[in-house]
Amino acid sequence: MRTCTATFHFDEKVHKLRRQYVYNETVEYGGNSRINYDTKTIEPKDTNTSNQFAASTISDSRVDWHTHPAQCVKGLCTLGIPSAVDLENIFVLSLEGPIAHLVYSKEGTYLIRLNRAFIKRFRDDYDHNEFCSYICQLRTTFGDLYENFLHSKNKNYPSFRSNWLSAAQRLGFEIHFFQGDTVPDVQLVYPCDYKGTSSQTPSSLVFHDPKNYFKPSGCTKCKK
Repeated sequence: MRTCTATFHFDEKVHKLRRQYVYNETVEYGGNSRINYDTKTIEPKDTNTSNQFAASTISDSRVDWHTHPAQCVKGLCTLGIPSAVDLENIFVLSLEGPIAHLVYSKEGTYLIRLNRAFIKRFRDDYDHNEFCSYICQLRTTFGDLYENFLHSKNKNYPSFRSNWLSAAQRLGFEIHFFQGDTVPDVQLVYPCDYKGTSSQTPSSLVFHDPKNYFKPSGCTKCKK
């Protein structure tokens, strides 16, 4: 199978609407996308809200997204960067097929994907103990970063964000940041004969039925 690589762009009006969710809403929104292989664009599909300040519901697609509200509620404020739970979900979903997730936040838009070498490592030679070890590493690394920031006296967010980005890269994530309201784009690998639009992962890019394997809920013995 011959694969092609191309840069796909997001619709500016759709991007602007999602940025408005960040600025104007106090609940998270999330959704998925269709990929138009002819025009090389990422088109909107479904948009959902769980009506919760820090939770969203998203249906699977190759490129999905959610927001972090910029406004505070009853003294509680979300951080702009993705949470530890966000990264855990992105990791697991990346193994199942989706290859990019966007987090829209007050400082800009984070486009997050798992390094292809990490995907290949877990897909090709799956070991549940290794999988849980990695899940635990994600939980402890980013959990500790959040705890240290929240309990620090000066709350130096730029320093915390820098440490977070370094840790994410070290653990196999590729983070592309689009400042402010800049419209993001994403590079995709796909079968060259693909035409029209699709919201699903091409079956040729899924190695086996991963839902039988990747169950982070079973990883309960993380050491502190």
